[in-house]
Amino acid sequence: MLPVRLVKSSGQMRGAPTIKPLRSPVVVAEGARITVKCEASGKPPLSYKWYKDGTILEKSKQVRIRDKKKNSKVQIANARLEDSGNYMCVVENDSGSSNSTSTVHVQSSK
Repeated sequence: MLPVRLVKSSGQMRGAPTIKPLRSPVVVAEGARITVKCEASGKPPLSYKWYKDGTILEKSKQVRIRDKKKNSKVQIANARLEDSGNYMCVVENDSGSSNSTSTVHVQSSK
């Protein structure tokens, strides 16, 4: 039988990510810029995913998604009425995931 050697980790294990609640509601005028920021902490690396009304949000000419180590943000340069909805940020690492949702209201300029 082989001896078992225990190795003590000097790093601090923080487990699943903790997410700061998203600002909600976000109210913007039609044509204005929408910014929704997601801030999280936890054992790196953290990965971020954004959803709008339950559908994965992809980068496009209209939608910018910027990920950093401890935060991610969605920016929509020229808000349209159809950009209103529930935006959910999901943060994951090897230990689990966490999410938070913000409601965005785009108000008509008319």
